[in-house]
Amino acid sequence: MGPRGRQMSFGGRCAAGVVSLAVAGPRGTKAHFAELIEKKPCRKDIVADRRGTEMTFKFGFSEADLSDDEAGVAGTSAGSVAAASAAAPASQTKTGSLDELEKTITTETAPQVHSLESVLETLRGLRVSFAKSMSPQKGEEMYRRELFDIKHQVMCEDSEGATNTGGMIQGLLMAEGDGVVDIKRNVYEGGFKSWECSYDMVDALAGLVGDGSEFRYKSIVELGCGSALPACYVFRRLLSAQQSGFRMVFSDFNYEVLRLVTVPNLVIHWASTLDAATLHELTADASSDVDAGAPVLDDNELLFSPKLLAAFTDELAHRCISITLISGSWGRSFQHILSPLAPDLLLTSETIYASDILAAVADLIIETLQGSEGSKALVAAKHYYFGVGGSVSEFLSYIRPRLPAAASLNATDIASSQLKRSIVSLTF
Repeated sequence: MGPRGRQMSFGGRCAAGVVSLAVAGPRGTKAHFAELIEKKPCRKDIVADRRGTEMTFKFGFSEADLSDDEAGVAGTSAGSVAAASAAAPASQTKTGSLDELEKTITTETAPQVHSLESVLETLRGLRVSFAKSMSPQKGEEMYRRELFDIKHQVMCEDSEGATNTGGMIQGLLMAEGDGVVDIKRNVYEGGFKSWECSYDMVDALAGLVGDGSEFRYKSIVELGCGSALPACYVFRRLLSAQQSGFRMVFSDFNYEVLRLVTVPNLVIHWASTLDAATLHELTADASSDVDAGAPVLDDNELLFSPKLLAAFTDELAHRCISITLISGSWGRSFQHILSPLAPDLLLTSETIYASDILAAVADLIIETLQGSEGSKALVAAKHYYFGVGGSVSEFLSYIRPRLPAAASLNATDIASSQLKRSIVSLTF
């Protein structure tokens, strides 16, 4: 993110704006966080939903270890760790892990499809703060909503008596000061953070997408999307290449993550493709809740004006681009929702952290893609998830004998000064 006081910049395009935030401490400190929260205006009439509570655990990494800034500068180089065609028995038609997970699903965690329009309505009139990040190996640009801005919105909703954001989400977001709880099993699955492996995934996608003009995949799914940086990267590249007629599916355990992180990031990536004059016109909307005297555009801030959001949905309709949002637990019922969407590219990052989830990810990949010739899955993960049981080697051991004979599997190490990571590629 550029220094405060400069113009907002999307990939080289700038739009004039005066910065409204002066911070009291270095970026990322509690003093900085408190100052940002205090100065952000609140907005009314927000709707979300509630979940229950369950046990909490952390992976044992610090916020600095998992921050977007750290991930953006980590040096990487690729080296092959495993390459094998799956010369193994064809997969069974029904896979047990999905049926076992289905037994644990409650009314609150059942998978649900949400309309993009209903989510956008909860964001109307907000001034959203974002950061620009670069992928570690290829320097690909991405944009993600700032964590302090998410916390600010939730605090405003709670103070204004919004009926559905309340205790659980606010408790998770505020429990760690200027960070956030990593995981709360069966309640919250880490979607408010941008995890390191999502940046590795973007580097892997850069070669697959190219300039977007010859990209063959038409139904792209990101499982456990959270900030959805990989899928948003694909979305932006396809828009820039004037592609049309494709579907993007975003799946996260929490509706609140889809609403507060995924969709805002999607809108910001779309806005980054607009020219400065168009962006200025769409965000100069005096009918919004924002102070009429406030600057239209600030450094790394974007006003989600009614005109901007209408232009976003209009372009999706004009290009026949479908956005599907799915919350809830993975299981047989989730697979029944996903399969009719005919995915041919499935992306997932940091989702194989535990043995039961690892098996579900593998089985979802197989059942969803095995009937689609040429379809592909990319799985980005750390080699080990200490204390919770998942690992890349366990994932490979589970999925390899279950793949159909024609499928191929390749795992590539990502060299890093931090935790060891890999990208697993499967082609059907």
